[in-house]
Amino acid sequence: MLFIFILQGLVFADYLTELPKFQTGSCKAYACATNSKSKPEEDSCIWTNTSNSYNLWPCSSGYSCNLTSSTCVKNTQKIVYVNVGEACNSYSLCSVGVCTNDVCKGFSQNKTCTSHEQCDPGLRCYDGNNTCQPQIQVGQTGCKSYLDCVNWASCNTTGSSQKGTCIEYSSVQLGKTVSDCVGGFSYLCSFGACTKSSLFSSIGTCIYPPVSLSPNPKSCTSSSQCTGSSGGQIVTSSCDCGTNANGTSYCAPFLGDLSGQALIQIWKKALLLAGVCNTAHRSSDGCMSKIGMLKNTTQATLGYYSYSLYQNNDNCVRLVLNNDYWMDSSMILPFSLLFLSLFISL
Repeated sequence: MLFIFILQGLVFADYLTELPKFQTGSCKAYACATNSKSKPEEDSCIWTNTSNSYNLWPCSSGYSCNLTSSTCVKNTQKIVYVNVGEACNSYSLCSVGVCTNDVCKGFSQNKTCTSHEQCDPGLRCYDGNNTCQPQIQVGQTGCKSYLDCVNWASCNTTGSSQKGTCIEYSSVQLGKTVSDCVGGFSYLCSFGACTKSSLFSSIGTCIYPPVSLSPNPKSCTSSSQCTGSSGGQIVTSSCDCGTNANGTSYCAPFLGDLSGQALIQIWKKALLLAGVCNTAHRSSDGCMSKIGMLKNTTQATLGYYSYSLYQNNDNCVRLVLNNDYWMDSSMILPFSLLFLSLFISL
């Protein structure tokens, strides 16, 4: 599951929000036990082997590992609330609107609204008269935020007017100006990287992203070993603990590396398909599931922000600790092949 939420007022399930990482230091080792007889309890799924290592054993079908109790517990179906345009049933209730033909039906065009979440896919809550109106198309002006634009675009407000132009995600070329440059990242820049025009502004210019000086994955013992290049300057990333049998740490990738650019391209492809979803939930888990991209966007997001955790995992680690990334991996294209196919098809 993508447990990433809006922080900067950009997109729900914000795929560029920092995810938790295992901090560098005395990294623990995680590996499969030699056999099930070594389990301390019959229902154990993870237990201490030595002071610096853990043994793991997969749970039976229908059970999952509770990481708090370190035991296998039976899976139960819980009631969840879903958004307008997403699938609903007796376990998935509509947060807004009503469940009609197994889909959450919101407010149609010209109906009175108080928030974007209420309007049907393809519509936004227009603050001019508080009614649901069509989202603004790419290249058209009049937007105040990304929510006003179609789901594959954001609002670029680089002029003197408070109203901007809807621009397709990841489409603004190097050297061009964008209004969403925050922390060196822009949703609009083709490579995702930007440099700010001033300290207290989000106006910036699209640039090449930093790249690692060594091939990934690179093992490390300190962040000083994790070097990259950005505009001719040497920069460093973090050295993060992994979840592997040797307790090895790895350098976090830079945005210009394969996993960073795959993140951008996979999400760009997903959002192009997300027009069937509510504008405020264009990148939610429910939307990604509806368009068949949840597994790929999940793997791309975790594979960039928590890169170290998924390197050289034992099978038990994949099943017990990192199933959020490896989930049913037979149905997910190999990372490098998926990255290549995106460039061919876009």
